[in-house]
Amino acid sequence: MGRATRTSVIGLALYALLVGSTATAAQESDLSAFLSPSFDNPRLSPDGKHVAVRRVAQDRPFVEIYNVATSESLGTFIMEEGIGIGDHLWGDNRRLLIQVRRGDEFWTSGPARGNWLRYDIETGKNHRLFQNTPRRPLSAPRLLWRTRFYAFSDHFVGHAFDDDPNDVLVIFPDTRDSWVSRYDTRRDRYDRLADVPSEIFDVYADQQGRVLATWGQPPSASRTYKDQVQLLYRRGANDEFKTALAGHIDEFDVDLVATGPRKDSVYILENATGPYLGLSVLDLTDGSIEAVFRPGRTDVIRTYLDGKRQLYAVRYDDHFPQFHYPDPNHPAAALHRFAMAGFRNMDVEVASLARDAPQAILDVRGDSEPGMYYLAELGGNEVKGLFRRAPGAANLGARHPIEFPAADGTRLTGYVTLPSGHTEGNRAPFVVLPADDMFPLPTTWGYHDQSQLFASRGFGVLEVNTRGALGFGRERHSAGVGHVATRGPADLGAGVETVVAKGTADPDRICIVGRHFGAYTALLASMRRPAQYRCAVTISGTYDVAAIRKFLPAGGARERFAGQVASAGADDAAFREISPRYLAARIDTPLLIVEAVQLGRTMPTQAREMIRALKNADIPHEVHEVSTTRTNRLLTHASRREAYARIVSFLEEHLGPQP
Repeated sequence: MGRATRTSVIGLALYALLVGSTATAAQESDLSAFLSPSFDNPRLSPDGKHVAVRRVAQDRPFVEIYNVATSESLGTFIMEEGIGIGDHLWGDNRRLLIQVRRGDEFWTSGPARGNWLRYDIETGKNHRLFQNTPRRPLSAPRLLWRTRFYAFSDHFVGHAFDDDPNDVLVIFPDTRDSWVSRYDTRRDRYDRLADVPSEIFDVYADQQGRVLATWGQPPSASRTYKDQVQLLYRRGANDEFKTALAGHIDEFDVDLVATGPRKDSVYILENATGPYLGLSVLDLTDGSIEAVFRPGRTDVIRTYLDGKRQLYAVRYDDHFPQFHYPDPNHPAAALHRFAMAGFRNMDVEVASLARDAPQAILDVRGDSEPGMYYLAELGGNEVKGLFRRAPGAANLGARHPIEFPAADGTRLTGYVTLPSGHTEGNRAPFVVLPADDMFPLPTTWGYHDQSQLFASRGFGVLEVNTRGALGFGRERHSAGVGHVATRGPADLGAGVETVVAKGTADPDRICIVGRHFGAYTALLASMRRPAQYRCAVTISGTYDVAAIRKFLPAGGARERFAGQVASAGADDAAFREISPRYLAARIDTPLLIVEAVQLGRTMPTQAREMIRALKNADIPHEVHEVSTTRTNRLLTHASRREAYARIVSFLEEHLGPQP
């Protein structure tokens, strides 16, 4: 895809790092440009006068604050070395809420967890939030003398109240009766808004703090896994909750989005009234659900809210990003349409909207464009350049959608990223990238850091939305549930056959590289289709689903996991038959295992047992251990770069660079 042409762009501003960026891009790009963007996640202050942006420089993550008008840096928030920055948002015009976490998030799986701080940009001082944790007695009669302490969950909503933007909405889930509270970030104090007879996943509250809808599971005295879900609603804060939807957890899904288009209504995403996750309106007077927008072949995968948390757009990806505007006259919707018209053939999103001013930041990326952030004004027709997301990235390739059938005829989609200068008919060495998760979000068109890293080194890259992936409706997702050990590897294999048949990939130079659960998929794929893969790489991997099943408590969680992977009634022997740890003797391709050790701990148990099994079976393999001698025992962005340098070297050893 070509780069954008702009209708009206005025001078690049904010920070001298932009100067000389063209010269940098002309040089061979460093791995850091793909693994640690220099500028990311810009957030406008409520008055639109300042922007806070997450940065990485010299392998140190931090938040920097700039004056939009003068380009002056007003301050930098940086913790001790090895402490990462997870997220940040503005309270008022001088205070930021910043999430910090220990170590490099690359080596962890699951949602990012960390402490939250409140940072004053004028004084440079910060204090930790959620120090004072609520507590209450247990409900069991014999345990009334005890107290249960509830640790803070990362699930909270900023800009939740119209009278004080420094307060946030916090959920404290429990198996019987969850809390929703208003948390005062200045005084470390909670104000209980509602007790909900449900274990809450999601909540809708208006800006007056009235909790009017929740999505979660019915109450239970047991802490084991429950397979029922329910959508509760009420019209007023003093009314009893009623049930709008209830059923099995695999039947449908719901996300509570924002205030609806009319009084006593809520925008939601749901797939209870259709095969795809689409935009609907929940009526708080009677619990009825009215469909508003349904894509033809995919789910809605993202919603966009303005500075006052009003919905203005939803996104769905059918090969390329596409958008629907519930209210086409909303100023943010109009800005987005203007930007899409100006930046043609690009992936354009409104990254940030000032709450109390008509200022916005546009995030413009392409398949071969790492990203540029622009400042825009609602209702205006000009944009001003702010930051290049990864100014050092160079030698980038083009990304193309592909579509092909699975073994059973199911329509599969994916993307091929080709090296710069690749010509039709030239068979390139290829890297296959399984998703990191068991049931991942869909891979989409646009800039993909890891794919471009390998493309910049001369490799083509294949990603496949396998059966089980989210984003393509219930039926496609259900087709992967219970078959992750077979259909994931098979769908990747079908994708490999497609790019080979098209003459794009060299069938003798294909390697599979998987991280987390993708490592599990990569090893099974290389064992079951050894002729397709010249080599395999695993990163911080999962290797033993039998051990995971055994670890989970029986009576719910164990059976649920078993049903997702194979079948709820499968025994230990059946799970060993789909665990690479117990199949090590079948591996017949060169293998690189990349694992990390930090915080003074040993290598993860799954990795240790996998390596022991390889040694016992006398299977050739290489282990690259990323560790640290730092006094705080934390890995940094440099550790990630070190790992990928070895991975690229391994690929070049076995595939060779593209001629």
